[in-house]
Amino acid sequence: MIYSAVTDPVGAGLIRSTASGEKNVTGISDMTPVKAQIELLNLSV
Repeated sequence: MIYSAVTDPVGAGLIRSTASGEKNVTGISDMTPVKAQIELLNLSV
């Protein structure tokens, strides 16, 4: 299975976990780590 940019491949049911690979599946996630970005922004102010 090949998928294009999917925000949440686990939530979409394409894979079980992002922690380990699965057979015959490839693609990318475009999920943005919003919490980490806000924390970094708060540190810079």
